[in-house]
Amino acid sequence: MNRFEDAEGGETLEGTTIAGVEASPELSCAHCGDPCRESDPKLGEKYFCCHGCLTVYRMLTEHKLGNYYQLNAQPGLSLRQHSGSEKFEFLDDPETARRLLDFSDGKLARVQLYVPQVYCSSCIWLLENLYRLQPAVLESKVDFVKKEIAISFREDKLTLRELVELLASLGYTPSLTLDTTEKKPDRRIGRRLLLQTGLAGFAFANIMLLSFPDYLDTVGAIGSEFTRFFGVVSLVLATPVFLYSAADFFKTAWGSLRRRQMHLDVPISLGIIALFARSIYDIVTATGTGFLDSMSGLVFFLLIGRIIQTRTYRALSFDRDYKSYFPLYVTRVSGDTTQQVAATNVTVGDRIAVRNGELVVADAILISSEASIDYSFVSGEAEPVRRKSGDLVYAGGRVSGDRVELEVVKDVSQSYLVSLWNSQQFKRERESKASQLAESVARYFTAGVLLLAAITFAAWFPQGLNSALLTATAVLIVACPCALALTIPFTYGTAMQVMGARELYLRNQGVVEGLAKADTIVFDKTGTLTVGGSGGVEFEGEALTARERHLIKSLALQSIHPMSRQIVEMLDHATASIPQGVTENPGRGILGRVANVEVKIGSREWIGTEPGNAADAAPESGGEAWVTFDGVIRGRFVMRSQVRPDVGQSLSTMRNTHSLWLLSGDGDREKARFTDYFEDDKLIFRQSPQQKLDFMDRLRSGGKRLIMLGDGLNDAGALAASDVGIAVSDRVASFTPASDAILAGESLWRMPAFIGLSKRAIKIVVAGFIISFVYNFVGLYFAVTGQLSPLLAAILMPLSSVTVVGFAVAATRLAAKREGLI
Repeated sequence: MNRFEDAEGGETLEGTTIAGVEASPELSCAHCGDPCRESDPKLGEKYFCCHGCLTVYRMLTEHKLGNYYQLNAQPGLSLRQHSGSEKFEFLDDPETARRLLDFSDGKLARVQLYVPQVYCSSCIWLLENLYRLQPAVLESKVDFVKKEIAISFREDKLTLRELVELLASLGYTPSLTLDTTEKKPDRRIGRRLLLQTGLAGFAFANIMLLSFPDYLDTVGAIGSEFTRFFGVVSLVLATPVFLYSAADFFKTAWGSLRRRQMHLDVPISLGIIALFARSIYDIVTATGTGFLDSMSGLVFFLLIGRIIQTRTYRALSFDRDYKSYFPLYVTRVSGDTTQQVAATNVTVGDRIAVRNGELVVADAILISSEASIDYSFVSGEAEPVRRKSGDLVYAGGRVSGDRVELEVVKDVSQSYLVSLWNSQQFKRERESKASQLAESVARYFTAGVLLLAAITFAAWFPQGLNSALLTATAVLIVACPCALALTIPFTYGTAMQVMGARELYLRNQGVVEGLAKADTIVFDKTGTLTVGGSGGVEFEGEALTARERHLIKSLALQSIHPMSRQIVEMLDHATASIPQGVTENPGRGILGRVANVEVKIGSREWIGTEPGNAADAAPESGGEAWVTFDGVIRGRFVMRSQVRPDVGQSLSTMRNTHSLWLLSGDGDREKARFTDYFEDDKLIFRQSPQQKLDFMDRLRSGGKRLIMLGDGLNDAGALAASDVGIAVSDRVASFTPASDAILAGESLWRMPAFIGLSKRAIKIVVAGFIISFVYNFVGLYFAVTGQLSPLLAAILMPLSSVTVVGFAVAATRLAAKREGLI
């Protein structure tokens, strides 16, 4: 019998009362839903996990905002870790506030803030009703996709700091990083593009109506004056389409020609110009109303395709630097006082304080006795490293545990992290991901059309210059690659929409081809295949009895260290009581007496100072906490990472079609977990960011077409070196390195389906090209033989466009359904 079994002859059952325990697993917080104890704050019959949740509940009910709790059960966010108003002192600085505000005239102000805690309809409802909590708030609008809130408020009655503190008190603390103060390019669908599309659509519809009399007049019943009138009105409507709506196609075409390249916009521009020029000739010579309806329709459909391409891209940022990760402010220590200052104002010699979970913004010397630093963002190593007083702590490390103090030895801009980010190998320009298929088609199609037009001109020249010009322009008109140009954006655009709905967001349409053509996939481990710490902790040793769980949980509840919180979560159903003589040694562990038993939980080195030395009990592991009862070692808790759900099956599927590699900055402790999915020689560990980059370069130089999936700075170089770099993130709208695509971590298991859809999309594009060529051959027959009339053009060109668009969308959605994506 274990010596900590119940003295009366049996284990104490979980969930019952032991030694004055007040826990009750059935109780939950009325605001956030977290578990509560009977000793926790209470209002009427409702329990709250902390006073913060109670305060918010009371605030909402007093302001008649109780509907918040009717939209979702327990929709609130836990406020156990709310750090207080001193956190936002830096917002009192006028310069910092000015850089954050979008508008301010001294009385009215507007600010846009990123709030990552927005998850549901209750969040949106509450945030858009801020004016009922604070009358100085005039309006608040939430963009759920971007997780942003735009707030207009009376600056003369409410400061920016007070506004942010209000949000924080509700559990919606804005994320304020260095790049928050820098204006970003507007990633919404541009107003100009919408105006161009609307104008083209308006002109297309009206010119079609004006052209109907001409189409239906088979006996010449309409007089020439009406034909000329309709033609002039159509020309007035079409001219803005030619000069404004189609302007971007001309710019792209001219730019590609200057670079001696061939873009699909080159033949499109030739076709648009031919349509417009021929139409002017017909109207001026009173021989018809021209082809202005076809021109306007072509431009309209092409612009619709561009809108589809940009829809999933608008809310995301594919280009990030270190400023996206660094906090906007730091806590500077001077004697016994502290001050919040902008991170960019930190200078060499400053002493700074960094709390649990915060990032170190500059290389610094540790002043505190000890610290646990998580470098996973920089190196990929999942387990924290222990640092002692006097050790150098690099920028990018995240403090794990108690608050520490450091002395800055390098400016923020000169730190190791920034120098790594600014390395030319990490900054190099990404190759253009424009569609290779489209470029090939444009090159040969343009050459073929120009050659055919020249042959047609030469063949008709004996009939007269006028006849030769008319037939040659007819060839350019009917051979305009409108259907070709629509196939790619509508096929790839639909694929991008489907993938976006399943949380894979592509930078542009060329990424679809990159996914389809890749033969090698390289994975990072920590943060990509696994989620650090999400697996909770496991106890190594003889199974704990109910009484032992009670002893450990009682002591662990007294600490806010992340490891302690994990242990408490693991022992969720165990009971707890209040220990005596609790002493916490920052960075080492915690000691206390529970039910007359001395319990000690802490690091291997600290535990090893007690009788029953633990120094040789087990190999050192960064994420561990040893336990002793009355000085006798009982075992240890080890923090585990967890492989994302269903990823194993996806890896097995992809292994049949691709060469798979695991490239990790972490140690090889968990190598055995991945041997079923990767060949032994393709499991590579302890890789620095530079080594990852070099490895990717070697694979590419060997002719491999690469997909790289990673999450942090340590993967930035490898992502840049791949054909398709996919940043895996659990918050897709926030912290991701530069990449070609952004994938939500929970959708990683869908990678085989994403690749499968990309391959199907290539086949759909080819099929669309075939349909387009059929229309072109039919049209070219009539053009070369001089039989192309406005009526025939009006039938063939829109019909080909509508057919190709309908086929592309329907076929792509059917392909997505077969891949299980819809």
